Amino acid sequence: MDLKAAQDLAESLMREHLDNPEDWTFEWETTVTQHGATYYRQCKIKLSRLTTEMEIEETVRDTMLHEIAHANVWDRGEERGHSAAWKREAKRLGAVPRPEGSGTTVDIRAERAPWVGHCDMGHEGRVRYWRKPRVRRSCEVCHPGRFSPAYLITYTKEVN
Repeated sequence: MDLKAAQDLAESLMREHLDNPEDWTFEWETTVTQHGATYYRQCKIKLSRLTTEMEIEETVRDTMLHEIAHANVWDRGEERGHSAAWKREAKRLGAVPRPEGSGTTVDIRAERAPWVGHCDMGHEGRVRYWRKPRVRRSCEVCHPGRFSPAYLITYTKEVN
């Protein structure tokens, strides 16, 4: 989704659905592990630039409503997190009342994360990483179920 359109949508939803819209602000962040986050003490709702530009409007809308539900529950002094109060509020706002929201249409790691693991038999790891993993892992294809130093994964950095 276009970032300008996404920001306009986010700010519009905040004005419409926040209990105290004058107290809250919208910002972008560079995270890739989550689409959105609510920063209670700073009264900020943030969306990831990277994931937002790769998403469809419906997913961005759901993410914002998810975060607005967190903000409203916080403002009311109710239990934070993905509590029963949050679920009720998310449902009331029209968001998918699950901790991860409606899900993503893309896996940004599959497209942009540079570190990928390979075993000596040529099997490529299912997950790519943003930083070189520090934990030793063995190939799940060659040796399923348990770690074995005989089937170690080696990581290389690929330039995208």
